[in-house]
Amino acid sequence: MLKVAIYLRYSSSNQSENSIETQREGIENFCKIKNYHIVEEYCDRAYSATNDKRPQFQLMIERAMSTDCSWYAIVVFDYSRFSRSEADAHTYRRNLESKGIKLISATQDF
Repeated sequence: MLKVAIYLRYSSSNQSENSIETQREGIENFCKIKNYHIVEEYCDRAYSATNDKRPQFQLMIERAMSTDCSWYAIVVFDYSRFSRSEADAHTYRRNLESKGIKLISATQDF
């Protein structure tokens, strides 16, 4: 069973707190099918993904870059939850991959 972290986010202008539960449920179902074990959860409420100024996102990235990170991947409901900036998404994905960590969407193929 591979260890993963999950990242949940909603933007106050477009979604509600309920969307966090919808994302969590979808990710949990996906992880069960893939035999992934969720070991950490990060959640930003009412933050836009147009930039990376999100506290839980930054904490997750910091943890991923640490020498004692044991995750195989970060799982998101869809890639827009991770970032809406193509440049940021590319940079963070490249940095994660340099540490052997994948970014996986529960609902989209890359």
